[in-house]
Amino acid sequence: MDSLQSIDWIIIIGVISITLLIGFFSGRLKDGSADEYIVSSRNMGLFTFVAVNVTTWYGGILGIGEYSYRYGISSWFTQGLPYYIFALIFAFLFVGKIRATGLLSIPQKIEGEYGKKVAMVASILIFIITSPAPYLLTAAQIISTVFGVGLEIPLFLIPIALITHLSLKGFKSNIKVDVFLFLFMFLGFITAVVYLLITYGGVSFLQENLPATHLTPTGERDIFIWWSGTWLLRGQLLIRDFIKEYMPQKMRMLQKKE
Repeated sequence: MDSLQSIDWIIIIGVISITLLIGFFSGRLKDGSADEYIVSSRNMGLFTFVAVNVTTWYGGILGIGEYSYRYGISSWFTQGLPYYIFALIFAFLFVGKIRATGLLSIPQKIEGEYGKKVAMVASILIFIITSPAPYLLTAAQIISTVFGVGLEIPLFLIPIALITHLSLKGFKSNIKVDVFLFLFMFLGFITAVVYLLITYGGVSFLQENLPATHLTPTGERDIFIWWSGTWLLRGQLLIRDFIKEYMPQKMRMLQKKE
C-alpha cells in the first residue's frame, strides 16, 4: 500500500514476526502429557484467562463495524453487555461443576454420557460452529491488501503456520500468542482513543455529528428483535465457548465456596 509510512511497515512486520516467534519458540512442553498439550496443565491464571478470551472473541469482527456504523452504541448493548452478564452467570453457576470433572473437551463429556458415536457427531458439529474460516478470511484479506499479493497466498500460508506451531507446542503456545496480541491490541485501542479525543473531542462531538438513534441502547431496531436475536442466542453461544476456554485454567476464586 502506497499510503503506508515506514513506521507502519515496522509495526506490521514487527507484530507478525513477534507472533510467529512466540508461537514457534515459546510454550515448551515439559512432560508431553495430553493434559499439558491440550489444556496447558490447567495452569491458566485470571489475567491469562481474560487475555485469551478477549483475544479470541475480538477476532469476530466481520459485520461488527457495519453494525456500529448503522446502529451506534446499540452495538455495545448487543455485543458487549450480554457477554458480561452471561460471563457472571457462568462464573457463579457452572465453573465449579466443570472444573471438578477434569475433562479435556466437551465431546469427552458427551462420550461419557452417550457413547463414542454421539461424541463423534458432537465433535463434527463443534468444529463447524467454531470454524476459524471467518478469522482466516479476515487475516488473509488484510495481508493481501497490505502486501499487495493475491488472496490465495495468505489463505494458504496462514493455516500452515497456525497448525504447525499448535501441533508442535500445544495450547500453551496459543496462550502466549494471545497474551501478546491482547497487550498489543489494547495499546492500539488506547492510542486510537487518545488521538480521536485530541483531534475531534469527546461526547459532545458525537452528539453533534451522529443521528440521535445512534446514542440509544436499541438504535432504530425493534425491541423484540433486538432482545431475542442477540441476548438469548449470544447467551447460548457464550456458555458453550466459556466451557471450552475454562477447561484449561484454575480460577478457583470464581468458584462458589461450598
